[in-house]
Amino acid sequence: MKDALAALGRAAFGEGSVQRARSLDELAALPRGPVLVALRHAGSTSRLLSELIGEGSAEPAVSEQQALAAFARLGLAVRARGQAADPAPRLALAAATGKLLRALLESLQPLSSADFLLFALEPGAAPAPLQSTLLSVVVRFSGADEVALDRTLFALACQRSAPLELVVAAPSGAALLEVESALARHAPLQTFTGRALAADGAHFSAAAWAAGVTAAQGRYLAVLEAGDLVYPHHYPDLMTALAREDAGVALARGRSAQLGPAPDGTSFVSGKTDEAALDLGSLIRERKLTAAAALFDRQRLGAFALDRLDPTAKDPEGLLLLRLFALLAPAHSAAALPSFEHPARAWPAPARSAELPVLRSLGDLEQLLALAPAPPWLRYRVADAVNSAFRALSGLWRKR
Repeated sequence: MKDALAALGRAAFGEGSVQRARSLDELAALPRGPVLVALRHAGSTSRLLSELIGEGSAEPAVSEQQALAAFARLGLAVRARGQAADPAPRLALAAATGKLLRALLESLQPLSSADFLLFALEPGAAPAPLQSTLLSVVVRFSGADEVALDRTLFALACQRSAPLELVVAAPSGAALLEVESALARHAPLQTFTGRALAADGAHFSAAAWAAGVTAAQGRYLAVLEAGDLVYPHHYPDLMTALAREDAGVALARGRSAQLGPAPDGTSFVSGKTDEAALDLGSLIRERKLTAAAALFDRQRLGAFALDRLDPTAKDPEGLLLLRLFALLAPAHSAAALPSFEHPARAWPAPARSAELPVLRSLGDLEQLLALAPAPPWLRYRVADAVNSAFRALSGLWRKR
């Protein structure tokens, strides 16, 4: 943990000595200035597992929300954050059992599941509250295709949703200058407010996601990549779905566009494919999860950490969406036709179940059984087997 905290300090403040704290009480007693903080996490998977098997720890711990509230009271802003595992975990469980329960608890954790929360803090104001009627759209631009960026910005400028904020994240240098130029070209349309944002790092997509989501000021949030196109009714339809179902996230149907090379070196759309209806089962099976389909209501999502992608995952976006769907069901746009399109991509192999088991309700299971292309007697046998498994598990818990 010490090495991870030191690395966080170097990334945030450069080389040099920075004061440190291991608890909120220590932090409150330090002089005002830059500080590195390592806090034991009350919501860590290891701690929750210990509580589950009756071996809870007496060491003091805080939740991430408690920590952020304390920082705001002390007039400290988060410059950077990280996490670390407990170097000496103490769990009296078989390895396979511990792995399964850990994965299950991680799927239910809206924020970090790490043992220690690491923060680099500096004096500063707390983030401004979200604007309740504002739609913020984050666009990630790697610098590879200026024409694709123009298409995305023009499509957003034609949205029938106001007020609208565009936050375009790009690597520092020529790409960021191109973003500023593109925003200036579309500014005369006067349908949005826009700003360019630098996002640097080894994993650009995750860095741009985090920087853009953190900077966005709207209650309603969407994330696109340069090249994605949204039709004028896309976001109004999704807002209607959010309000109709009192949901935290809404999904729309889309199209994938096959791109072909033109003689002048640019690309053209050689064909489009409508994607299947967005029921959760097909999303999990096919793994075709793109953030362009989603609109988030950050007020309803509460503590869920939308600003963090796991850059080491095979499909960071899809993994975040699956974590969200493990907690609450998405609403769906009532539009009969697709309302956005994105360039066709090579989807990761369907191995995400090894990264995150997605919980399904008994109601979902009943619906899947009713729709299964199998004779009734086979469906009944499956239902009996599931019920037997639940009875066996209930008996194990009663014995404990």
